Amino acid sequence: MKIVRYREPNRLVPGSFNNWMEDLFSEFFNNNLERIPAGSIYPKVDIEENENSYLFKAELPGVKKEDVSIEIDNKVLTISGEKKEEREEKNGNVFRKESYSGSFSRSFTLPEHVNPDDADAKYENGILFLSIPKSEDKAKKKIDIK
Repeated sequence: MKIVRYREPNRLVPGSFNNWMEDLFSEFFNNNLERIPAGSIYPKVDIEENENSYLFKAELPGVKKEDVSIEIDNKVLTISGEKKEEREEKNGNVFRKESYSGSFSRSFTLPEHVNPDDADAKYENGILFLSIPKSEDKAKKKIDIK
């Protein structure tokens, strides 16, 4: 196990020039992947809302369309799948490997006023686009105060 020096996340100025140079070179030549938990894939998902629907955009580079699953159960949207690693024999040393493989899953709680039966998904160039329309019957209602 490697001991890593604690860094304050909002600290912009290095404590000393020597520590800064040491950090720079240790990051450059460091060959372990302790920062990425083994077997973890956590795809980035952008969520937007417009007048008619909720839009999800999930980045899934290197994942085939057939290996992605989308489910809505009890107002919980789950995007899951697997990125399979293709191995090839080659001579030489690997100095750093940051690509990952394995299964992934992301879940999101949907609002009450969605219509999952009319959801639409498409997959292009490693990006999943999902649109879940809002239902007509659960539209916002203004309540007058008496």
